[in-house]
Amino acid sequence: QYFRKEEMTPGGEQGMRRIGALGARYGQLIRILRPARAPVAMLVTHEALVFKPTESHELAYAHMDLMLGQVDVETLSPEEPDFTDLSRYRAVVLPRTQWLKRGTAKRLADYIAKGGTVVLDATSGKYLNIPGAKVLDVTLGDEGQAGYGSPERLARIRAFFADMTRGDARTDSPATVLSPVRGGGIEGLWVSHTLTPEQ
Repeated sequence: QYFRKEEMTPGGEQGMRRIGALGARYGQLIRILRPARAPVAMLVTHEALVFKPTESHELAYAHMDLMLGQVDVETLSPEEPDFTDLSRYRAVVLPRTQWLKRGTAKRLADYIAKGGTVVLDATSGKYLNIPGAKVLDVTLGDEGQAGYGSPERLARIRAFFADMTRGDARTDSPATVLSPVRGGGIEGLWVSHTLTPEQ
C-alpha cells in the first residue's frame, strides 16, 4: 500500500522517506552484497510456468513459505547450467508440480541415488512418482497472501527442513527472514522483517 498514494496507510509517506534515506546511505553496500549459495534449491520447471500459467504466480508464495519457514533456499530451473550438478544442494524442492520432463525426472532420480534429498510438497506428492523422494504434508504457496506468517504452517515447514538447512543463525519469529550474504570478501547475515498489517 505504500506505492499508491490514494491507498497509502497512515505514516506510509514518512516510512517511504525513511526507506529512501536508508537506501541512499547504504546503497553501495547493498550493490556489492550477493546471496551466499543456499543449501536448498526450489525447482521451478518450465512446465509449471508455461502449461499452467494461472498458478505460476503461486510459486512466489511457495518461495516465501520456505523463507519464512527459515529454509535457506534459492530458485533453480532445469534449463540452468547449475541443474547439471545438484550435488552442492542438501535438498531440491518441487512445489506445486504436476508433471516433469523425462530428463528432469531422471536427473532427480540420479541425485537421490547419489544421496541427495528431493522434497515434494503435498500437491507434487499427489502427481509425481519419484522413488525415494520425501513428501511434505503442506502445499507450498497454497494459501497465498493469506497464509503468510501462520505459526502452525511455518512450524511444520521448519521442522521438516531442520536437518537440511544451515544452522548459522535462527529466529523464532515467522516475520523475520535471515539470509546469509557475502560481498567484497566479507560474509554476513541480512536480516529482513516483514511487517504485519498492524505494524
